[in-house]
Amino acid sequence: MGVSPPPGGSASSRPRFSGRVPRGHGAGHGEGVRKYHELSEDEKATIYIAVWLMRILTNWGHRTIRRKIIELFGVDPGDNVKRWLYEGLKPRFKLRTFEKALWYHQAYELAVKLKREHPDWGHKRIATAVNRLLPIRVPQLTVYYWITGRSRPNVTPLKLSRETLPVAAYCVGVLCGDYNRSDGGLRVKDREFAEYFARMYEAVTGVKVMPQAYRDGFWVTYERGGWLRSCWKTGLWKVFAELDPINWLKGLFDSEGSVSPLCEHNKRKLSNIWIRLIIGNSEVKEMAVRALRRLGFKVNERYKPRMKRELGGKIYEFGSCWILCIKGWQQARRFAQLIGFRVSYRRERLQDLLKLQPLSPRLRYLMWTREYHKTNGRWRKRSVSSKA
Repeated sequence: MGVSPPPGGSASSRPRFSGRVPRGHGAGHGEGVRKYHELSEDEKATIYIAVWLMRILTNWGHRTIRRKIIELFGVDPGDNVKRWLYEGLKPRFKLRTFEKALWYHQAYELAVKLKREHPDWGHKRIATAVNRLLPIRVPQLTVYYWITGRSRPNVTPLKLSRETLPVAAYCVGVLCGDYNRSDGGLRVKDREFAEYFARMYEAVTGVKVMPQAYRDGFWVTYERGGWLRSCWKTGLWKVFAELDPINWLKGLFDSEGSVSPLCEHNKRKLSNIWIRLIIGNSEVKEMAVRALRRLGFKVNERYKPRMKRELGGKIYEFGSCWILCIKGWQQARRFAQLIGFRVSYRRERLQDLLKLQPLSPRLRYLMWTREYHKTNGRWRKRSVSSKA
């Protein structure tokens, strides 16, 4: 067995766009806020696309969008927001996979339609007309290949709207957790989780994904997930976390969450319940804390440095991470109502624990240990034969 990667991926898989979330939320204020003209071309593209995502998926005006950009990216786009949305101005940048997934199929259909309606138009005129209607610039040569039948968009389409935002946000939550951000695909042990993710992915792309079982007990999906991987690299995942924090958190907790009882074994008491989230990326951690607190949860966080552990007689190295903890019966019940788990054994464990709340701590412990036992630091449900 090799050394396992740190939670949250390697340094090379982290988002290119960094920047701390400023504490001041006013436009043009807050510590560490950079000006738009100070950014690289790729960072400018991220801010521009983030503005358009907020425009497409909300009814916010330019002032609210500008404030949100400052909060999420630590960048003040200034009056550019108004120019982009209302005056048709566009920065020049090389299109990434995310933009192609979102607009290329629409651009292709427009180009082919215009050529059919205006057979005398050349590719340059058609490209100009298409680019006037969309937030991006499609290269003239790409339009030429489209209208001459030499190529079609070969990127997975992203069907993003206010109606599909919840499923897209869930997929992005999984992206920030278990998803393979280098090559695409999800590899998990819970079949129900893999199948649920596959359904959400199909709902937002139209691409049918069939999880496959492996002998090692894992379920694997094989979609390349270009728009997801691009969403991570550009930092645009933050927009989905902001616009739909509940569904983003659902994907994140399905990937990296857990639920456990708080037991005093020497006193044979089960006194409380806690829900944990382990995150290896500081920006994801900040967004998760922000989202949970906005939803009314009290969150405790603890930093855990890089360490080595022996598991099954082998040494594994674990990267540094943050552990977010939601503690208490009322918070757990609210978590179950708002967020919950799609992972079957975690959902069942949460439900079983919540049923014990009305009992005394000693009776809770007795009932719990009849149903569950702890092995290798994890609570597992007893089989029927072992209970007998």
